[in-house]
Amino acid sequence: MPASELAKTWGSAAEAARRQADRMIFYRDGEISGVTITDVIWELEDCRVIGEPAEDRVEVGTSETWAYEAELRCSSGVVHNSTWIETYPAETYILVWTEGEWQISEWSIGAQRILTVGRWQCP
Repeated sequence: MPASELAKTWGSAAEAARRQADRMIFYRDGEISGVTITDVIWELEDCRVIGEPAEDRVEVGTSETWAYEAELRCSSGVVHNSTWIETYPAETYILVWTEGEWQISEWSIGAQRILTVGRWQCP
């Protein structure tokens, strides 16, 4: 999704979503000179309403796994594919009914587990 489209779904939480994406794109270790994300795979393991929903507002809890596949430009000159996997066992979203649709107004990633060692990795 282009950054210009984030606000349509993410509403006031779009900036937090953008920061999270930028954190991965700009991640570097001594071996990585560039990162191009080629695919994102999202798996929702759990989704539940938290508390009592209002007519125009609901809090939702989820457990999610995100896998980000990327093409790395390594400082050695090698182009390498790598995967960064994160799980979020306790995310929460606040959804508000705005102009005839649900939109994210707040987002908290909660605890996070990174399942790959070293995140992006060059060989």
